[in-house]
Amino acid sequence: MPIGQYKLVELATRIKSNTRKLEKIMDPCLEHNYPIQGASECFALALRCVSNKPKDRPSSEEVLQSLERIYALHK
Repeated sequence: MPIGQYKLVELATRIKSNTRKLEKIMDPCLEHNYPIQGASECFALALRCVSNKPKDRPSSEEVLQSLERIYALHK
């Protein structure tokens, strides 16, 4: 891989809990019109979905429940 390029999952794990970095990778079309806490929670959920250990990945039911909870808290 060329210098300065990262695999997406590697990049995501570096951003993990840094909301400033998270804001930099959010779609600019959103124009910051989203709750950063909700975006952070969705990001954390996405990281769990791509875990190297299959047992650490959430089920589709858990993903749905988590997204519904995040939506309800931040709508």
